[in-house]
Amino acid sequence: MEQYPPELPNRRMLYIDRMLRELSHKSRSQLVLAFREQKLEALKLQAVIAAKQQEEEEEELRAAEEKERKRRDQEHKQV
Repeated sequence: MEQYPPELPNRRMLYIDRMLRELSHKSRSQLVLAFREQKLEALKLQAVIAAKQQEEEEEELRAAEEKERKRRDQEHKQV
């Protein structure tokens, strides 16, 4: 759906006009509502993905810290 560049003025209106041509049985207000719902859903999914990535990064950091702690304990035991 990235047919129009983001810097294009009235980009959203162009998309809605395009959808009206493709989905002539729908009203403009129905299309706007569907467009907003899809955008909201996409934002929610992006938030979930970002949270999962942060969780994975934190887990990797904890694992690296644990590995370093074990290495130091091992060195301490050898001394």
